[in-house]
Amino acid sequence: MDPIEAAITQLIESKTAAEEKRAAERLNALVRQKRAPFELTLHDAASGEVIPLSQRAADLQRAIDVSLGSGGKTSREALRWTPKDRANIDLLLRE
Repeated sequence: MDPIEAAITQLIESKTAAEEKRAAERLNALVRQKRAPFELTLHDAASGEVIPLSQRAADLQRAIDVSLGSGGKTSREALRWTPKDRANIDLLLRE
């Protein structure tokens, strides 16, 4: 498993929001360091509807999932993450 896939898995398997934050920071650093392609898509957890990134904070009551993919994998192969703290999504968007 490549380091970015391992970091995605660590993020998904995080048990606490603090652990999730460290995993998101690590994943972000790896993606930037390797200049790797990275896909992040928000979905409504109930309907599966795609949520535009610009609307991620609009409805804080709505449960969301995030599809994460790297290395040119298609959306079908992306891994699903349910954030414990939505602020950790923003960590993945930092440049």
